[in-house]
Amino acid sequence: MTDTASQRERPGIPAPPPGPPEEERVSILLVDDQPANLGALEATLESTGCRFVLAKSADEALLALLKEDFAAIVLDIRMPGMSGFELASMIKRRQRTRQVPILFLTAHMLEEEDVLRGYAAGAVDYLTKPINAEILRSKIAVFVDLYRNRRSLARLNVSLQDALREAERHKDETRRLNAELQQRQHRLERLALQLASSNKELESFSYSVSHDLRTPLRAIDGFSHALLEEYGTSLPPEGRRLLSSVRENTQRMGRLIDDLLAFSRLGGKALDVAPVDLASLAHTVVNEVRQVDAERQVEVTIAELPPVAGDGSLLRQVLTNLIGNAFKFTRNRPDPRIEVGSRSAGGEIVYYVRDNGAGFDMRYASKLFGVFQRLHRRDEFEGSGVGLALVQRIVHRHGGRIWGEGHVNEGATFYFTLPSGGGQ
Repeated sequence: MTDTASQRERPGIPAPPPGPPEEERVSILLVDDQPANLGALEATLESTGCRFVLAKSADEALLALLKEDFAAIVLDIRMPGMSGFELASMIKRRQRTRQVPILFLTAHMLEEEDVLRGYAAGAVDYLTKPINAEILRSKIAVFVDLYRNRRSLARLNVSLQDALREAERHKDETRRLNAELQQRQHRLERLALQLASSNKELESFSYSVSHDLRTPLRAIDGFSHALLEEYGTSLPPEGRRLLSSVRENTQRMGRLIDDLLAFSRLGGKALDVAPVDLASLAHTVVNEVRQVDAERQVEVTIAELPPVAGDGSLLRQVLTNLIGNAFKFTRNRPDPRIEVGSRSAGGEIVYYVRDNGAGFDMRYASKLFGVFQRLHRRDEFEGSGVGLALVQRIVHRHGGRIWGEGHVNEGATFYFTLPSGGGQ
């Protein structure tokens, strides 16, 4: 492992402008078994002003992580010995390093299972070689800003705790501490504005990526459809089956991209708060869901639903997902029943959607609202694994809570609260 200085002079190349003082510089860990790749990464990121630690193996990377903290890790997936996935899992198991963002590099397009495996191991993103230098620098800049903000907030938190303890011993210093607290609040507000700007940049990036992914998917689906239409009768049954499978998977991937884009955009969308008649909204959603499979006989009861103040379009999405799931998971029941209602508990109104469908094991309730988390096999019930995560984010944006209860083969109930004033 070699410790490099990005600001040093190189023969024949003028030295770049001096970076920040050494004690203020942020460290980035670059991990790749190929020295040439490490050199290229360092050269690409030189303008960020960071300090780079280079590791040619998982062992060297782990040793570096024992010695110091890093703002981010750029990690190659394919390495001899311990793979990038395995190294990422070890990093995320350590309390000290589990919050360090990991950016995976790969020379090949990954299968969906490998992508999910990487996210499960702790990756925050992927980049495919050859690397787009501007995208890599932009991502590292965001990670560095977040790292510095976290360090700043940690220092502020320690200072605040010390100040509060001092206030208990010296009551005459209370006014001074309040003034300091206000100053720190202003600093936090400035940090929040910076984070909002970063989120806007990430939203723009995610939109661009989703557009670039949709185009080839549409082409694959269109050409497959044309092939079935024009030459389907000439193909053997297995050939037609494979083409149909290609179309089904491209369409599923398209829906997944749409769901992920909606999920990523929600965080930066301002709420359009107005009075919302949830009862009327629930009736509308039920009628729309019924039209998808008009032959199904499902008993639906919509009880009293007090109106709320919130974003009507987003709350419609909440009911669409919850009621749509209730219809889906009662599909195999001979007597499907769904109830939409509310009750008063602890001084607040709790809304719920209940069904007598497939239910779920409460041991896995913590996974209900995770992105890509599924408690049923895809061949049993379709879905992208993003719907409940989107519902949770909408409810949280309104300042509410959401949770689920269920039993296998006995049904499920999803509860949520919506404070009368809405949220931001």
